[in-house]
Amino acid sequence: MKNIQIMGILNLTPDSFFDGAKHNSITKALKHTENLIESGADIIDIGGESTKPSAKPVSLKEETNRVIPILKEIRKQFPKITLSIDTTKSELMRSAINEGIDIINDISGLMWDKNSTKIVANSNLPVIIMHSPWKPNEMQKKYHYPNGVMSNIISFFDKRIIELTSQNIKRENIIIDPGIGFGKSIDNNFEIISKLNYLKVFNLPILLGASNKSYIFNTINDKKRENQVEGNSITEFIAYKNGANILRVHDVASTVRNIKLSNKFFKNLPL
Repeated sequence: MKNIQIMGILNLTPDSFFDGAKHNSITKALKHTENLIESGADIIDIGGESTKPSAKPVSLKEETNRVIPILKEIRKQFPKITLSIDTTKSELMRSAINEGIDIINDISGLMWDKNSTKIVANSNLPVIIMHSPWKPNEMQKKYHYPNGVMSNIISFFDKRIIELTSQNIKRENIIIDPGIGFGKSIDNNFEIISKLNYLKVFNLPILLGASNKSYIFNTINDKKRENQVEGNSITEFIAYKNGANILRVHDVASTVRNIKLSNKFFKNLPL
């Protein structure tokens, strides 16, 4: 396994921040997947429900209809690529597992659907658990960490890992994600990335999803997507330096170039 893996994002939602409705047909999704793979993606993360602040929940039926037909075709056309399903719904997890998904990515840390833990445990697949204290419709209204954001994140993972392993999820199958932008202030996000190495205490893979997040365009005061490139690049460099094992990104080609350049500084971490 490489020290750093690139997870390309395939949004099948009509309302995501930057690519809503761009890939929500089979033809468009297959083309985008092909582009991500050719650009150097190691993993394709497929999602059918927006998790941006104030996003409205999507029914299981609607999310399944968005995701499963496209997942089937991607698995058929690109049988060797690692696929991840981005969902909080246990039944969609089950359906995706039946279609050959490789990783479960749950922003709730398997907390919002009581059946998720059993399904993931039975699958024996890797699972990404995120620090996301509140649901999308309230997460940017409540953030407050009196003991510090990193202390809260570490405490959350400490407890959650114990809970999940007690329910037959293997510790070596857990990947942790500090949840950039999920119930975090701008300063919280910068602190997390700056102190990402604190999470090495768990000796588990760390995923960081900071690509095109609002803390970048709010800091530079520019919401144009094409002007997020520098913000994404420096975030990826710092995250890599501080121990990220997986970068979840929109622009795979740019990230791959950044990592190749970064390796000139960190020759002990070969791409």
